[in-house]
Amino acid sequence: MRSAGNFLSKYIINLYFLNGIKYLILLIFLFNILYSCQSPTAPSVNLNLALSDVTCTEAWLNIDAGNLSLPANITIKKNGNNFLNLTISKKDTTIYDSTLFPSQTYTYQVEYLKGFAFERSEAVTAKTLDTTSHDFTWQTFTFGNTSAGSSTLNDVAVISADNIIAVGEIYMNDSTGKPDLLPYNAVHWDGIKWELNRITTVFRGSLVTVPLEGIFTFSPTDIWAIGSLPIHGDGQNWTMYDVRTTTDPSLSLSDAWGSKSNDMYFIGRNGSIAHYENAQWNKIKSGTNNNFTDIWGITTSTGELIYCVSHDQYGANKSEIISIQNKEAAIVPFNVDEWIALSIWTPDKNIIYMGGGNGLFKCVNNSWKKIDYNNDGYVGGIRGNASNDFFITGGFGLAAHFNGRTWKVFNEISLSAGNYSSIAMKANLVVMVGDNYGRAVIALGRRN
Repeated sequence: MRSAGNFLSKYIINLYFLNGIKYLILLIFLFNILYSCQSPTAPSVNLNLALSDVTCTEAWLNIDAGNLSLPANITIKKNGNNFLNLTISKKDTTIYDSTLFPSQTYTYQVEYLKGFAFERSEAVTAKTLDTTSHDFTWQTFTFGNTSAGSSTLNDVAVISADNIIAVGEIYMNDSTGKPDLLPYNAVHWDGIKWELNRITTVFRGSLVTVPLEGIFTFSPTDIWAIGSLPIHGDGQNWTMYDVRTTTDPSLSLSDAWGSKSNDMYFIGRNGSIAHYENAQWNKIKSGTNNNFTDIWGITTSTGELIYCVSHDQYGANKSEIISIQNKEAAIVPFNVDEWIALSIWTPDKNIIYMGGGNGLFKCVNNSWKKIDYNNDGYVGGIRGNASNDFFITGGFGLAAHFNGRTWKVFNEISLSAGNYSSIAMKANLVVMVGDNYGRAVIALGRRN
């Protein structure tokens, strides 16, 4: 408005000397009309822009249109330059920018042309994450005697650098060289060595040591293990919950995730989902008869958001992704017809990673795309610290790290006749478990 006034003022003076007072009167009249159209008493549209999330190369921004009349054309500016022109038709809109670079600062602003003047939101600053180091050194360990049976480890949990628990089935020979009648179902790391253990519990009046498929820990004395039924213990004493008797006879469970020990979700075969909260068990209808293979979740400002993956137990290459919110399950759309889902992980509310027989996929804003991780092995496990620091594992000992921008494959711990089935990562420590040539294997990596 100031620039328009200056322009008109100069023009008025020139015309006054050239054409007389009649032109001056006319232009003053026009000036008053222009000024009234841009009067500061007109209500502001109150555009608001907020940063929702940021990775090394991506940013999510939320636009609040305020009292703007919709639909409306707006411009997103990045570092003072036009970045995106779009028409918004709802009050809340999410903008996704995947053109960023690590460890950089970007400024965004929303601009709207109202009459002859622009209205702008407050500027928002986004600092992208830096990349993390690929520099890991590895130790590998094997367990089991093939003459006693085929051993494998199914899952692993890192409590601390000197307290790691892996679970599965490990068959050993006894002191006489004959197969031990009772296999081990756990192995514990104390920071120096691994020790074979048996997690034994009472089931319908008898002591049992069942093969374990999953483990989820909160502390050294707060551990959940899963072997068809849930088992909770303090590392020494264990209680099995017979949910098939108390909750539903069809439940058969294999894995778990929870935000706290008294709010746990368990998944398993034939679409089984069970929820444990404050000593109460309930079955959640999953909407599928597939076998669930992995579960992961996060806690958001609106509650827990959990994802599970499943595949058809009859080999039909039909898999499904299930989300759980407010204790209700729903199918997540996925645009690949034939695929086998094995693993899932989410670092935040804006990103989902899914791995399986067809590789690794990433979902952003409900759109899936395949990720090139410099290997063609299937992806059986995904875990990490953040979007710029996670691992994938899988077929023939696939082990690859993503640092926020690039992948590194660790061929030095590959397996010639086996797979890594699960992975856990905490800070600079990563542990992968699986089997090779009929023996259970562990790869333990430390970032230098």
